[in-house]
Amino acid sequence: MKLLVALLALFFFFPAQLMAQAMNWCVLPQGRDLYAVHAIDQNTAIAVGEQGSIYRTTDAGKTWNVQIGVPKQDLRSIFF
Repeated sequence: MKLLVALLALFFFFPAQLMAQAMNWCVLPQGRDLYAVHAIDQNTAIAVGEQGSIYRTTDAGKTWNVQIGVPKQDLRSIFF
């Protein structure tokens, strides 16, 4: 019984450690919607979206570089 009370106390007094962390989004300067993101490895990813937007990161998402895309054509998926 004491163990049950102790566990319940942990759930009520320390809920912050038990909950998942929220995801933080950073808005890209172009302000276009993104439709697909594909991670190639732990550090490299490619994102595509509205009006031919193509973005690539090689530092786990800290910075994104604009790649040459197809103007006025929405890109909705990535295939390799």
